[in-house]
Amino acid sequence: MMRHAILRSLPLLAGCLLLLTGCWDRKELNNVAIVMGVGIDKGQGEEYKVTAQVIKPSPPNKGGGGGSELPTWSLTAKGTTVLDAINELNRISPRRLYWPHTQLLLLGRELAESGVGGILSWFERDRDSRSGTYIAVTHGRAEDLLNQKIELGNVPSKAIVELIESAIQRQLTSRRTTLRDFISVLSTPGIDAAVDVIDSRAIRGKVETYELRGAAVFKGDRLKGFLPSEEASTIEMASGTFKDAVINIPCPQEGMSGEVSFTVTDFQRKISMTLESGRPVMGLRMIVEGNLADQSCPVQLLQEDLRSKVEAAIGQRIQQAVKTSFAKTSKWGADIFGVGQELHRTHPSVWRQQGQEWDRNLATAKLQPSVSVSIRRSGLVLEPTPAGMR
Repeated sequence: MMRHAILRSLPLLAGCLLLLTGCWDRKELNNVAIVMGVGIDKGQGEEYKVTAQVIKPSPPNKGGGGGSELPTWSLTAKGTTVLDAINELNRISPRRLYWPHTQLLLLGRELAESGVGGILSWFERDRDSRSGTYIAVTHGRAEDLLNQKIELGNVPSKAIVELIESAIQRQLTSRRTTLRDFISVLSTPGIDAAVDVIDSRAIRGKVETYELRGAAVFKGDRLKGFLPSEEASTIEMASGTFKDAVINIPCPQEGMSGEVSFTVTDFQRKISMTLESGRPVMGLRMIVEGNLADQSCPVQLLQEDLRSKVEAAIGQRIQQAVKTSFAKTSKWGADIFGVGQELHRTHPSVWRQQGQEWDRNLATAKLQPSVSVSIRRSGLVLEPTPAGMR
């Protein structure tokens, strides 16, 4: 009896399966425009100017030849909110914009200085936006940078992301800040955000590539200033993510010209917080290990006295960079080192007293860096090639 009932129900089950096939929110690729990057600039008055960089659909049966035309096209629209501008973009686009593949959110300087809190809401709420999208600032207008044709790379937003992702591998400093990271810092008391700065670079009068140009420092949601690359690397030192960087110092031998390059292979940091008459003092102890990677001064740096001088000089270079960037950013009221965050964690009662006016109290706080440097190796060369050797 049960067997007959099951057999009678099979056609009904098969019909249900036919109705359930496919995804309810599936989007056909030939009906959407895939957005790779988005730039936002300040428009007139309270308007935002949103530029979406979209991959061009390939014509059928077209080969993969070259050409001077970019494989992307950009749409720009204005609106009083980001969603307002995006709705206008969808109105003028022949295909509906598709956001899940967006790799880059680029902010123009003028917009960043006026505050970016108003643009983040749509990216947080919309289910198609990616929280892993990289966020960066450019000195000029985001629209101009995304529309800039470069020699190295044919998809501007993708080329910028590749530059950010390869920066660490090529021993350069990069924040690699995602939209998720940025929003998280904005909602965390006692710490401010810093993101990568991206600009175009001209070589022999022609724009050939993009370049990382340090860090854009925010106080809350407003851009307050820029740090050059060496000072920007101190942000990673404070967070403990500093590695694979190259530090150059002058030749330690008195009377000798040239420089020495040191590659950081291991970095550790320890943070402490004390109070001096109610004044927050954050200790930042850094333990650095690395190798001698290059030198242009013809001296034997592994001699004990010169080795000690090199280690001391590297430590002083790091210490000075930390002091300089802290002095600069604290004047802006921006706490990129997380002094307030550490105070909040270790002395919550003091934070309750000082946190409401942390902009003012940060100016009286102190950061005391100390550095211990150890040279582990000198590569495959024990002695440098003498200068002038034939």
